[in-house]
Amino acid sequence: MKYDFDNSSWLDAPSWAKDLREMVGTIIIKENYVMAIMDDLTAAVGVLTANAAAMDAAVQAEIAALQAALAGGDTTAVQAAITAIGVASGKMASDTAALTASLPAAAPVAPAAAPAAAPAAAAPVAPATA
Repeated sequence: MKYDFDNSSWLDAPSWAKDLREMVGTIIIKENYVMAIMDDLTAAVGVLTANAAAMDAAVQAEIAALQAALAGGDTTAVQAAITAIGVASGKMASDTAALTASLPAAAPVAPAAAPAAAPAAAAPVAPATA
């Protein structure tokens, strides 16, 4: 994809300038790709945040119901609250797994080259004595 529509000005340009133009074009294309991935990741994190907040609210409501049931000695309500908390926990796990599966795999990053070894230091020379 080129961003300059008047190519006639490049006909007499030096080769290093043409190379630089191509490099800048490649950088812009790759930057657009990275920004699109960032947008996807931001949207995914937003969904995860909203789902986690909703699930936390549901769990908190069930904990309150559980406390009330325990205070009243209602074992049926306690069991219902425990079941509801298990469902909410399972939903959080499945939502997280689905979100993780929807993200593109990370590209491996090549390790940095090891620095060259420093040259061995020369042995000190003893001062001459006369």
